[in-house]
Amino acid sequence: MLQNISELSPDYYLFSFSDDELLEIINKPYEWNNQDVIISRQILETRGKHITAEEINRIQSERVKELSRPENSSVSKLITGYLLAVFFCPVGIFYALFLLNAKKILPDGRKISVYDNDIKTHFRMMALISAVMCILVVVGQIKNNWIQA
Repeated sequence: MLQNISELSPDYYLFSFSDDELLEIINKPYEWNNQDVIISRQILETRGKHITAEEINRIQSERVKELSRPENSSVSKLITGYLLAVFFCPVGIFYALFLLNAKKILPDGRKISVYDNDIKTHFRMMALISAVMCILVVVGQIKNNWIQA
């Protein structure tokens, strides 16, 4: 692995990056390879921008906090879920359970739920409506078959 930027070709792609872009590489190392992070830091050093390990740790911990926040579900996801629950109940169950159990992995390796409990309440309701609708469809089919027989 390359340890010194003097070994790089002058047209190496990171040399064309702005200071802000290089800082982003350093602050989001999980999105880049380790060599690019090291080179970015060295390029910034040659440009007179010294970044301490404490600064990097602080910025990265803020980024993890930002990524840890639950996402808001879009209105279209909720409408789709409720429509599936009522009109296509088997698909509605899978859709609701998929969203209910959705997880994301943080850069530190922790798995957390994508959605907060308020949104998960909607997904639980979708699953319940889907289950009830499926039961009603099955009971209706049994009743129709019994009447016709």
